[in-house]
Amino acid sequence: MCWTRIPAQQLTRATASNRAANSKKGPRREARPFFLGIHVAGGWRPALALIVGVWLGSLAWWIMLTGGASRVRERLTPSIIHGFGPVSGIALLGFGVITIGAALTGAGG
Repeated sequence: MCWTRIPAQQLTRATASNRAANSKKGPRREARPFFLGIHVAGGWRPALALIVGVWLGSLAWWIMLTGGASRVRERLTPSIIHGFGPVSGIALLGFGVITIGAALTGAGG
């Protein structure tokens, strides 16, 4: 492929002539709406409904998650809560060892 420099005046003329040639081909196809980085064939309302739905679903999830954690925490004694630390640490260490082993042996798929 050969790259050449095109002066801006020639580029403008070429673009204008291309537009003139394309306008003779008939009516232009209507552009699809562009909303939040995606082309939406049905317009912007379905895209907005999708975004609002995802946001409301996330909001409901976090309200249920924090509410459930708060209720569970009220029923646990401090000694049980302090026991979660070592158990979580051992679990994380185990997952780390498994992950490193899979990476070294190539068994990670």
